[in-house]
Amino acid sequence: MEGYKQFDIIWTQFPLSDKVDKLKVRPAVIVSNENSNGLDNDILVCPITSKIRGDAFAVLLTDEMVTDSLDLESEIRCNKIMTIRSILVVSKIGEILPAYQERVLNKINSAFETT
Repeated sequence: MEGYKQFDIIWTQFPLSDKVDKLKVRPAVIVSNENSNGLDNDILVCPITSKIRGDAFAVLLTDEMVTDSLDLESEIRCNKIMTIRSILVVSKIGEILPAYQERVLNKINSAFETT
């Protein structure tokens, strides 16, 4: 997967959950690392949405957290990890700055903790 890395914010084609044969371009953040990404043509992403839920698994994205401003207030849905083919990546929007990357990983990990 040339040119994209962990914590890049990308535009990607997502299959619609109710119509898997249809794709819609949506923002997402790459959460798999370069070692994983280099194994095959798949990457792990978390979707980014402008519908703010504020639940326990969400990370609110602010302009101070990213290299390039997002047009709308958005959040990462850290419990909605998806595997996508790298050919579905349309372009890069920006990236999450290093100071905020651990926050995203901690939220992802919290989705796997036993309650």
